[in-house]
Amino acid sequence: MWFDDDDVSMVLRGHARDLLTGLDGAARVVGETTLHVRTGSDRAVQEIGAEPPHPGLGHLVGKRGGGGFRQQIDEAVPGGREAGTLLYFLLDDIPPATLISGYIRARSGASAPSAPSAPSAPSPGARVPMENVCSGWRTGGAAAVNFATGVASVGKAVDAPSLALDDDPIAWHRLDDLVPASMRRRRRVDVIGGDAPVVDALFRDTNCTPDGDEIVVHEYSLGASVDAATGTLADLRVVPRVLPFPECEWAVDNVDVLIGCPVGELRSRVIASLAGIECCTHLNDMLRALAEVPVLLTHLD
Repeated sequence: MWFDDDDVSMVLRGHARDLLTGLDGAARVVGETTLHVRTGSDRAVQEIGAEPPHPGLGHLVGKRGGGGFRQQIDEAVPGGREAGTLLYFLLDDIPPATLISGYIRARSGASAPSAPSAPSAPSPGARVPMENVCSGWRTGGAAAVNFATGVASVGKAVDAPSLALDDDPIAWHRLDDLVPASMRRRRRVDVIGGDAPVVDALFRDTNCTPDGDEIVVHEYSLGASVDAATGTLADLRVVPRVLPFPECEWAVDNVDVLIGCPVGELRSRVIASLAGIECCTHLNDMLRALAEVPVLLTHLD
């Protein structure tokens, strides 16, 4: 994602793919979708298109990528949530993608009209707009204190090592190089079948600085197992790898509340169970994506 047209609009590109590796070790693509979106500075969709195309996407033009947007997705792509389609997977990421986009501007030292998530150059004593919306922005935490004292709350970041695997060249689909002042979100959800299916997942948000350096902003890894008989989450382990503020990783302590939930219902269960300072919005995004695990298991069947 990056800003365009003198920074008054934002361009989002999404690419999702299901990859099946057989018992012989050979891999093949079983599904693929791309999405292109342009939004205004108010996060409202100006243009949207997908490949393969979908006739309902025009319904989203003019809709703002904030609260209530996911209900609009259900109307535009009926049944997509239940079927766990790749198109729904990408559309569901529009609200968080447009929200975190402000980090691009905060890191580059500019103000972002659509970026309450990463305000820059605040005035000392200013009200903290994100206070208690998540663990990292809790009252008295580093982010809130920085903002209240006039410090831009962009947090720490580390250089992004490559995720490419020399022995598995198609593990990740081809990605263009990040351009300066842009962001990228990568997700991987691997499922191994059997009597107790195992899930291994990775979530990473990176920012390409104006100097062209790619840095990690958020990164989690996750391991889980599924009770095949009931379709419920039997075990869940989350490791916070890179997070901007010390209090961000405290959200991991609360994920056990999801154990026993039907995996296919995690898109709604995560939001209902983890909110405010008990959650990290990026961790929630990672956990909600596990709702696609039953769909991946059908490929293994």
